[in-house]
Amino acid sequence: GRDLTIAYMLVTLTYVVIGVAFYISFPLAKSCIED
Repeated sequence: GRDLTIAYMLVTLTYVVIGVAFYISFPLAKSCIED
């Protein structure tokens, strides 16, 4: 149904946000460790 579609969209959006956060924070963490 429609609710299931909305739920899948929310889950996908959450994973995308987490993925982007990892991509942004990982180089920063690496540069901090190397310093």
